[in-house]
Amino acid sequence: MTLKRLLPYAVIFLILAATYGGLRWGQERQEARDAQAKKVFQLQETDISDLSLIRGRSEVSLTQKDKIWYLTAPLYTKADQTIVGNMVATLTRLQKDRDLGEEKDLKPFGLDKPELVVKFTAQGQPRQLTVGTKVPGNQGYYALKDQDPHLLMISTGSKDSLDRQLLALRDKTLLSFITAEVKGLRLKSGMTR
Repeated sequence: MTLKRLLPYAVIFLILAATYGGLRWGQERQEARDAQAKKVFQLQETDISDLSLIRGRSEVSLTQKDKIWYLTAPLYTKADQTIVGNMVATLTRLQKDRDLGEEKDLKPFGLDKPELVVKFTAQGQPRQLTVGTKVPGNQGYYALKDQDPHLLMISTGSKDSLDRQLLALRDKTLLSFITAEVKGLRLKSGMTR
């Protein structure tokens, strides 16, 4: 085959490749817009400075100081950074499975006496996620964002990631050291023969 014969095929191939690339780019942008629209809170992880978990009358409060999370109520101690980081990530990535529209009577959804209320401060503004009862079929939980009357559905995994007990939130580190600096380890038992 000569170059003249290949030229039309090359042009057709380039046109098809450009069309495919353009369609794929448009589809990816639309998917990104859809994912952004499904987000409950439009936040970054660094925006959140404190966090409270309220279950009935019990409340667990956390605050971030110098990029380290601390439990502040019911006791003051260092928090498990990984678990709190996962909770913050869940809040910033939280997506609504469905928006069920405005609802005046919240009692059938368990939102008059919620299972869990997550209060937090983001960019200096108080925010809140109220979690009610399970959706029929155990497909998620009913929820409200801030004071918005729109009833939302969130996933069970998202609720479970946020619903942490005090014991899970406490730092469980016994000894703090840099493992690369350890030169040796010696174990001594109290038992002798």
